[in-house]
Amino acid sequence: MCKFFLIIITIGFRRNLLNRLQNEWKKASVMADILLNENNWSKATYCYLLATFMFEDNHGIATDDIIKLYK
Repeated sequence: MCKFFLIIITIGFRRNLLNRLQNEWKKASVMADILLNENNWSKATYCYLLATFMFEDNHGIATDDIIKLYK
């Protein structure tokens, strides 16, 4: 069971990284949000990724929601 979750996390992280590299910030944000809310591994990392992807998708403008995620 634990091995299954590690595979899902790894696939999610790789897709997230691929979306980021392809400048698909919206898709990357959705994946980071799923990982943040449905995963117990490194909430801080996924929160940071979500804030960064949202920031990039918003053309470098930090909204209040993005600032809250960075804190």
